[in-house]
Amino acid sequence: MSYAHQENTIELMNEFSVHDMRLLGALSDRAIDAQFEARQKLFNHIDTIWQEAKRSGHRPADNMETWGSVAAMRDLSSDLLQNIDVVRYNRDHPDTPIGG
Repeated sequence: MSYAHQENTIELMNEFSVHDMRLLGALSDRAIDAQFEARQKLFNHIDTIWQEAKRSGHRPADNMETWGSVAAMRDLSSDLLQNIDVVRYNRDHPDTPIGG
C-alpha cells in the first residue's frame, strides 16, 4: 500500500497554507464566504468519488495504488476548507489567533 500521494499532499499543504491564509485574511467576509462555497463544492465532488468507490466495493482505503490520488485530493480539499475556518476564527478571536 502506497501513501505517497498523501504524504506529498501534507508537505504541499503545510507550505501552501501560509500563502493561502495570508490572502484569505485580506479578503472581505463576503469574499471569504464565496471562497468557502467554492472549496466546499470541490470537497463534495471529490468526496463523492470516494464514497462511490466505497459503495461499489472498491475499498479505496485498502487500495492506495489506485485510490491514493483521490485520498490525497480529499485531504487537500479538506485542508483548504480548514484554512477558511482558521481565518474566520482569527477574525473573531484576534487576541488568541491560531494557525498560519
